[in-house]
Amino acid sequence: MFLGRMMELDFSSVTSLSLAGTVTALLFIYMMRKTSDKYPPGPFAFPIIGNSPQILLSGSLAKFIESNHQKFGNVFTFVSGGSKRVVVSGYDAIYRLLVKNADRTSTRSTASMTPTIKIAAQKTPGVFWAPYPLWKDLRSFSISSMRDEGMGKSTLEPQLIEELELFIAHFIEPNLNNPIEMTLGLSQATNNMISQMLFHRRFDYNDEAFKTRIESINESISIGLKISMIGNLPFGKYFIKSAIERDDYISHNILLPALQHLIDEHKDDLDEHNPRDIMDKYLLQSQKEQNEGKANHSFSEENARVLALQMYIAGTETTATALRWALLFMCLHPDVKVKVQKEISEHLGSRTVSCKDRVSMPYTDAVLLETLRKASVAGVGLPHTLEKEMVIDGVTIPAGADLMINLDSVLFDEEVFEDPQSFKPERFLTGDITLKKQRTIPFGIGRRACLGEGLAKMEFFLFFVTFLQRYDIKIPEGLTVTDEPKKYSFIVNTPNPYEIIFSRR
Repeated sequence: MFLGRMMELDFSSVTSLSLAGTVTALLFIYMMRKTSDKYPPGPFAFPIIGNSPQILLSGSLAKFIESNHQKFGNVFTFVSGGSKRVVVSGYDAIYRLLVKNADRTSTRSTASMTPTIKIAAQKTPGVFWAPYPLWKDLRSFSISSMRDEGMGKSTLEPQLIEELELFIAHFIEPNLNNPIEMTLGLSQATNNMISQMLFHRRFDYNDEAFKTRIESINESISIGLKISMIGNLPFGKYFIKSAIERDDYISHNILLPALQHLIDEHKDDLDEHNPRDIMDKYLLQSQKEQNEGKANHSFSEENARVLALQMYIAGTETTATALRWALLFMCLHPDVKVKVQKEISEHLGSRTVSCKDRVSMPYTDAVLLETLRKASVAGVGLPHTLEKEMVIDGVTIPAGADLMINLDSVLFDEEVFEDPQSFKPERFLTGDITLKKQRTIPFGIGRRACLGEGLAKMEFFLFFVTFLQRYDIKIPEGLTVTDEPKKYSFIVNTPNPYEIIFSRR
């Protein structure tokens, strides 16, 4: 399509574009050379397009980063989207950067954002992209409010179990002994949980608008890598115009309007003496700051829907993806599945599981830890900005550098996890168990670690145990599946689509 449009341009237009492209290329080369002595070494980067070809050939950003980690060590530089990124690998280096020097690394970088997100984040950054002072207020509020709603506490369990039972009644029971694909359903279930915490509202699984929102979230994530790598390049937006337009459409015509409708409903019947959920608390805090005359206050109404959108996305896809990986691993390793079911039968029998049961189910706990390690759902964390020059492992990183955190380097560290590419839950039952658990950091570490870790762990345990307590699971005959991740994943490392058969035990 792009070439067809180019052929329609007149000669002067083509000449102008060629001249502009040449000037841009020369400027890019000049700037890269000018700053190259300030940045750690890394793989060869092409003019203008940087390392985008190598990333695409690798199949995922995480694979590209890990392959170059092996070549260049714990600190190296690559170029994507027209910007240099410094990758930091290894637990000690990451811990020093994000925990011991948190004051220098708590600001998010905007370099990897899509053009649409970058523009929006400058006005309403939410909690993901907020600069440190604003982020501190929003994070404190978000964690406090989620805990008030029961995150990490037994008080939330009844809601989780209720959603789990509705999921089973809708997706599993009507399809017993028949192949089903779980992606949409699991995403709907996890989204309903974050929706109840945010808006005191859940949606019916048959609701077409609900399905569209979930599918749109998954689609937006799947096209994000291409947009972030190419859309920020000079003239890059012309090559992927349809993807950028689709991403913009999803945000502004599907997701944000739906969230704004829920926010407006809350504004209409807000009761300061009886806040029902996180959004009520947010709106009350917004009113308080307005009444106090705070300029540019943290809790603006404009920021409310962006914060809600970010919590929606983060609270939906990662947990659903982890559950899909867990079910896949059980099908690929039936010996492990049998051991889990044996422990469940001995400890629970037929009674409903509770999160407090986890400490009495060591093998099941080991399986879940190994799933999070091996699946590495978010192997490369969202980028940070280094505010002051630092030396890591003898390598100088300049102030202002965009930092990418290689969590895979920790989760697949051969010195801690023997044969790390294999699925071996027993590794968490022998040897230095404390060290292995410490190094299993799928939710990240430091101030910018995942906000919803407590909720995700509860959902993950309750859903997984209930599935294996009631059902046997297997891949349909004739269908070949592997644990190879889907290519061209962006933030979330997803399994390839697969079908699964549930049958009663």
